[in-house]
Amino acid sequence: MNTIEADGTHAIEVVAEEDADLPCPEDVIAGFVRSVLEDTAVHAQRWELSITFCSEEKMVELNREYRGKTGTTDVLTFRWDDKAQDPDSWPEAQDTSLVSVSGVDFHYVGDIVIEYTEVKRNARHFDVSEEEELRRVLIHGLLHLAGMDHSTNDTTEPMLQVQEEILRRLDKQRLF
Repeated sequence: MNTIEADGTHAIEVVAEEDADLPCPEDVIAGFVRSVLEDTAVHAQRWELSITFCSEEKMVELNREYRGKTGTTDVLTFRWDDKAQDPDSWPEAQDTSLVSVSGVDFHYVGDIVIEYTEVKRNARHFDVSEEEELRRVLIHGLLHLAGMDHSTNDTTEPMLQVQEEILRRLDKQRLF
């Protein structure tokens, strides 16, 4: 398990389960995540979150247990609660999502789980680079943590349009 990288703005933990590998160094992923969180579409403040890369088998299990769906998926997001998303309620001592890391208080907002083999499959399917698709699923998961949602995968979905706008704005930030 890796340590949480906290820089005063966000605390981000990036880990790979025993049977999964990280596609690039955790500090590079954390840096990209910080850029997304600071984007005007998200504008998160002092979030604490984890990003876990897991095996296909684990993702199949999570997808079945939490979404009632068979098979794998590229990304799942587990939001802690809505209170962490409300800037007017922060900081609130009674808020159980409040976490202190290195003397700085952060709101624990949730977890993102990524199955990189599926990300690679999707990259081939959509004829984009693996890096672009990984950036896309990271943004996707973060938008879900920010409270956005979509009912279909249609490109006209507002959340998916925001996702692609952020992807374009951060086009120069490389993961590998």
